[in-house]
Amino acid sequence: MDLNSPPVEMFFPFVGGGHQVPMIDIARVFASHGAKATIITTPKHSLSFQTSIHRDLECGLPISIHALELSDNVDVADTDMSANSYTDTSMLQEPLQNLLLERKPDCIVHDVFHRWSADAIDSAGIPRITFNGNGCFAHCVRENMERYKPHEKVTSDLEPFIVSGLPDGIELTTSQLPFLGRPPNGGGLHKRMPGSDEKSFGVMVNSFYELETAYVDSFRNELGKRDRFHYAIEIGLEDRIKESRRGLIIRGRAPQLLILEHPAVGGFVTHCGWNSTLEGVSAGMPMVTWPITAEQFTNEKLITDVLKIGVKVGSMHWMSPRTESRVSVGRDKVEAAVKRLMGSGEEAAEMRRRAEKLGVKAKIAVEEGGSSCKNADALIQELKSRRQS
Repeated sequence: MDLNSPPVEMFFPFVGGGHQVPMIDIARVFASHGAKATIITTPKHSLSFQTSIHRDLECGLPISIHALELSDNVDVADTDMSANSYTDTSMLQEPLQNLLLERKPDCIVHDVFHRWSADAIDSAGIPRITFNGNGCFAHCVRENMERYKPHEKVTSDLEPFIVSGLPDGIELTTSQLPFLGRPPNGGGLHKRMPGSDEKSFGVMVNSFYELETAYVDSFRNELGKRDRFHYAIEIGLEDRIKESRRGLIIRGRAPQLLILEHPAVGGFVTHCGWNSTLEGVSAGMPMVTWPITAEQFTNEKLITDVLKIGVKVGSMHWMSPRTESRVSVGRDKVEAAVKRLMGSGEEAAEMRRRAEKLGVKAKIAVEEGGSSCKNADALIQELKSRRQS
């Protein structure tokens, strides 16, 4: 391979909007910086984004899709790579390894949920980067929970405890954390494979430095040491909107960031999924936080206690997407949180000021000379220099 040719990078996203969308966006970023980016998926799941990738190609971006062919006895239509079916993805191990041996890319970026792919990538001698769709804050909280085990010192699921070893005094309860006493979706595939992170070339986080500076630094230091969310709209509400001729209902996935950046929007009620959190921050939005599942309660702490740009609605119990839905927060609490966020007092004004400043920082980070732009360039240069070693 020509030492001066553009790096060849492959991106292997886990299918599901919360994982797939940011990984594809990152592939676009690296393509815009001159790398040749290939997104690895299956024939079935390439249909969800192939049109947009073709548009990118027409605009001159060096980006493409490679659909892994499964064995003859596997029906692709039955292969569900959704967040509820981890085990099917492991059947991609052999075709993945064959692809890597044939193409010999400079590196492959794989989703954290594809830990099974580590053996295939490592055996092909390809540097791999683990993509963590969460921020550094959530990672640091979990690492320190595992290290100090503060939850073992309380007597009930609702008794608060402080997570030691963090730059801020973060208070949580056992009821808010999915990884304490509950096996996550996918069981063993979701668990950390022994040595998989330590052997990786690096870890890529979906964030920007100015958002969580202290936690990015902490995350870096730690690495240095050891190396569908869906809501159904109530029919009554839908009818009232139609009758009043006010409002708009978008069926399917709405362009959330465009909506948040509209000048008529003054606040954001969010479930604290990390992608939504980043979009709220990027739009300069103060938020009402209503976490439900996954690491959302941890993200809530970043929004309300660290960044101080949000008001908690009062949700206290983590719920699995598979469990029967129940009312977790009453209407009075929702009303109170929205009034507090949208009020005319100094507290609300200060939250808006902080949110606006973060929105500006988010935009600067991805511009020429910004922190995220520099990091992308630095990684590409490091991969180029690795060819010579």
